[in-house]
Amino acid sequence: MTAVSVSLGAAECLGFKGPQATAFAATLGPLPEPNHWVALADGTHLLRLGHNEYLLDAADAAALATWRGRLSAARAGVVEVLHQDTAVDLSGPAVRELLRQTCALDLAAPLAPLHAVTMTQVIGVAVVATMHGDGVRLRFDPSWAHYMAHELQAIAAELNRTKRNGGLHDPR
Repeated sequence: MTAVSVSLGAAECLGFKGPQATAFAATLGPLPEPNHWVALADGTHLLRLGHNEYLLDAADAAALATWRGRLSAARAGVVEVLHQDTAVDLSGPAVRELLRQTCALDLAAPLAPLHAVTMTQVIGVAVVATMHGDGVRLRFDPSWAHYMAHELQAIAAELNRTKRNGGLHDPR
């Protein structure tokens, strides 16, 4: 059994902000509270980064193109924000332990708010993090992709070895 799985890839993201951004976001589906996310009907996640800035994290490039079309048709007061992010998805029963070792905040705290969007640092890199069940998605600048993948995979490999050799101590 794998304690932690690390998956790296491009994030299919589209950002927008402005004085009419919240009104536009409300036309897309349920409106998340500030610093939270909601799942839209097509599987895209709508992240609210503060009060008037949003990020659409699409399931794939086709979905992103559809969202981009809707954004280009939006009324004045909604401005696209360029996002060329890379994403790392962490999953498995030892994600909490990996985050304890690498993250500036306790993203995996038992009382962490459901669907929270957190801006923090993981192994020194600025990330936007979202929790999904027993996993987390980290979005960050692509110039850090090699470093993040290498370091997180090394830590995950150590946790996976530890798990096979007697398990982790989790003092919940």
